[in-house]
Amino acid sequence: MSHYEYYWIDFEPEANEKNDYILFNTNLTYESVDEGKKSTGKWSFNAKENNILMYDEKGEHLKLLVKDLDEDKFVFEIDIEEMKGVKIHYSSKKK
Repeated sequence: MSHYEYYWIDFEPEANEKNDYILFNTNLTYESVDEGKKSTGKWSFNAKENNILMYDEKGEHLKLLVKDLDEDKFVFEIDIEEMKGVKIHYSSKKK
């Protein structure tokens, strides 16, 4: 994870988030680390609504609202009320 953005102000990730990542595989599976906890599952992309659904092994999903995506960065919001307005920035290159 690179940083958080809330109303145009950047915030550094907490120490336990600095090595967080999401790896989307071409076979529509993913691997992620969030606050040091690894998870895996399946993902799908809805091009019409510009979002990614990440399904865990229990079948529960998390919706990522894609704000910016290119070869260097992935910026999204998580579609849950308590994260509304918070953009999460990931870099494709390790810093």
